[in-house]
Amino acid sequence: MVRNLPQYAFYVYCRDREFGTREKLPGIIPDVWQAQGTAWVCYASFPKRTALHVIRLLRRIRPDVIYVCSFFAREPTMQLLFLRRLGLVSQTPIILAPRGEFSPGSLSLKPKRKRSYLAFAKSTGFLQRITWHACSHEEVDSIGRVMGKGARIVLAPNFPVSIPADASTRHVPKQPGVARLVFLSRISPEKNLLGALAILSRVSQPVSLDIYGPVEDAGYWNQCVRFLPTLPPNATARFLGPVDPDQVNETLSHYDVLFLPTLGENYGYVIVEAWASATPVLVSDRTPWKDLESTWAGWSFPLESPEPSARQIDQLALMGEEDHARWRDGALNRARMLLRSDLKKHYESLFGFSVPETEGGRAVGRE
Repeated sequence: MVRNLPQYAFYVYCRDREFGTREKLPGIIPDVWQAQGTAWVCYASFPKRTALHVIRLLRRIRPDVIYVCSFFAREPTMQLLFLRRLGLVSQTPIILAPRGEFSPGSLSLKPKRKRSYLAFAKSTGFLQRITWHACSHEEVDSIGRVMGKGARIVLAPNFPVSIPADASTRHVPKQPGVARLVFLSRISPEKNLLGALAILSRVSQPVSLDIYGPVEDAGYWNQCVRFLPTLPPNATARFLGPVDPDQVNETLSHYDVLFLPTLGENYGYVIVEAWASATPVLVSDRTPWKDLESTWAGWSFPLESPEPSARQIDQLALMGEEDHARWRDGALNRARMLLRSDLKKHYESLFGFSVPETEGGRAVGRE
C-alpha cells in the first residue's frame, strides 16, 4: 500500500519485533519516528504500546484517516476503539481491515470469545463510523454477514507483490518421483498445518514438506509435533523456522508447490508470492483464488475430504520437469495478470478522497 500510493503521507505505528518473537528487529531505534521509503515508521517497544502513548501519538500526527489491521487484536484495535468511545481521541475516520477474521473458518476458532466481543462492540457503539476494508468479494460477503446490511464496506484488493526479474530461470527443476512441498505461514489453527500433515499421511509417493513460519500458537504447534512420528516412511516433514521477508521468493523457488490447506483467507499474500516465484500452489477452497487448474496456476481442494489433495500430491510426485515447467509458467502468468490491475481508484474510494496530483499528500495514520 505504501509503495503503490506515494501520494499519501503514511505514518506506520507497529511493534519493534516480528510477530510471535521476543527479539527486537535488528537495525532499528525503538520509539522514534524514522523514514522508510516514502513512509514514516515508529517501532514501538512494549512500554510504549499504552493507551496514553496512542493518545499522544494521534494528537501529534492528527491524521485524516486511521487504518487498522485486525478486528480482534487487543492492540491497537480494541485499544483504539475503546479510547474513541470514551472521547479520549478524536473522531478521525477509521478504516478497519479484518484480514479474513470474519470468514466462517476463522470464526469457528474460539467462537464463544469472538461472539461475546462482537456483541459487546455492537451494543456499546464501538463500531460507529467505521469503514470496513474488504480485499475480495468473498470478504465483502463475510463482513456483511457479521456486521449487517448497514455496514460501509469498500472492496480494494491488495496490491500484488513484485516479480523478480529472474523468477522463471532461478526456480529449481522438478525431480520426477518425489514431491517437494512447502508450508509458509503462521503456525496457527487458521492456517491448518495439522490438516496438511494429515493429508501428507495419506500420500503413497515419496514426499517432503518443509515448514516455515513463526509459532503463533504453542499449544497448536505441540499438536503438530506429536503428529509428526505418525507419518508413513514415504513422507517427511521438518520445521525450519521463520523466513526473512526479503528471502521469501528465493525460498519458495526451491519447491514444487506451496501447500496451504487454510481454513480461510481474504487474500493470501503467500499464494501471490508463490506465483511471483514461479511456484504453483495447492490450497484449500477457502481462498478467493478460483480457476487455478484452468490457468495452470495450481490446484484447490475441499477441506471436507483429504483424498483429492493426497491424490494430487501423488500426481505431482510423478510429474517430470517438462510438465512442471508448464505449471511454473502458469503461476508466473497469474502473478503478471495481478500486476496489470489498476487498484489506485479502489483506494481513493477507501480513503474517501481522491489522490492529490500535487506533491505531499494528506496524512494517513496506519496502525
